[in-house]
Amino acid sequence: MIKVQVVTIEDKTALLGPMTEQAIQTALRKAAFDTQADAQMPGHVPVDTGNLKGSIHANLENLSRLESSCDVGAEYAGYVEFGTHKMPARPYLIPAGDKAGAGFAKTVAALIKAKLG
Repeated sequence: MIKVQVVTIEDKTALLGPMTEQAIQTALRKAAFDTQADAQMPGHVPVDTGNLKGSIHANLENLSRLESSCDVGAEYAGYVEFGTHKMPARPYLIPAGDKAGAGFAKTVAALIKAKLG
C-alpha cells in the first residue's frame, strides 16, 4: 500500500479558533477527494483490470487531528508509482496530491473569508 499524506498539522488546535479549524478540515477533505479524483482520471492511473484504480480512496479517519490522505490499497501500487528495474515509473498519485495540495492555503483563506462575510 502506498499513501500520500496531503497535509498534516501537528496538534495545535488549541491555537486555532473553531472557524479556522473547520475551514482547515473542509480544505483537507477537498484535497483528499480531489487527489482521489485526479489520480483516477483516465490517462493518469494505468488500467488493466481496474484493481489499481478502484483501490484509490480518500482517507478522512484523522480529520479531527487535521490530517487527510489518499490511500491506494493495491499491493503493487508502489511499483507502478515509482517503477522497478524492469518497468519505468508511471506516477499517478503523487502528481495528483501535489496538484490538490497546491491550492490548499487559498482554499482555507477563501473559506474563512466566506464565513466572515
